Amino acid sequence: MSTTSPSSDRWTPKLEGIQAVLELIQLFASSDNKKQHEAYVRQEKLQSNDDFAAYCARVFIEESKNVELRQSAGLMMKRCLQQKMAELPDPVIRACQEMLLKGVGDNDEAIRRTAST
Repeated sequence: MSTTSPSSDRWTPKLEGIQAVLELIQLFASSDNKKQHEAYVRQEKLQSNDDFAAYCARVFIEESKNVELRQSAGLMMKRCLQQKMAELPDPVIRACQEMLLKGVGDNDEAIRRTAST
């Protein structure tokens, strides 16, 4: 899942990473206990990747997605940053910061609120 380019030192998302975050959020939204359990197991695995927070941030700023999904991605990103900030590579931290700043200027109030708290 790691997508930091050694030559550019910039984080670049891959489609499969974005898809993994979208699937995780959908599992968490389910009322099925088995799917909820699967979501927790997947989240543990995904959070072990250094760029999980950046993928969450990327989904967070994706205006074509619904607000609830984006807000969930933003909250997961913030939780990951709180837990692992000291361990994350600089390109991932910069990517999260850039996307959070975009979220502060978003058209939707819920996204702005999530980005700014």
